[in-house]
Amino acid sequence: MNITIENTIERSNEVIASEVENELVMMSLENGKYYGMDSIGGDIWKMIESPIVISDICSRLMKEYNVDELTCKRDVLDFLDQLEEQRLVKIS
Repeated sequence: MNITIENTIERSNEVIASEVENELVMMSLENGKYYGMDSIGGDIWKMIESPIVISDICSRLMKEYNVDELTCKRDVLDFLDQLEEQRLVKIS
């Protein structure tokens, strides 16, 4: 799927996640794989607990971190694309 900042995203129901020493550790019940995320990935994971428009994720991250708009959008879309490929999120 070609993800854009206008898409809405939310977590898959098939993922269990827990914070361990400032890292988010997740397991996909669907594919049986484990994943780890750094603090920014964890922040995004928290934001997608409920459906959210990707542009809103970028707006929040730009306020919290010193990142320009173009870099933020590119990095967030790349990250979410990877999550979607692993079926960890649902995009509409």
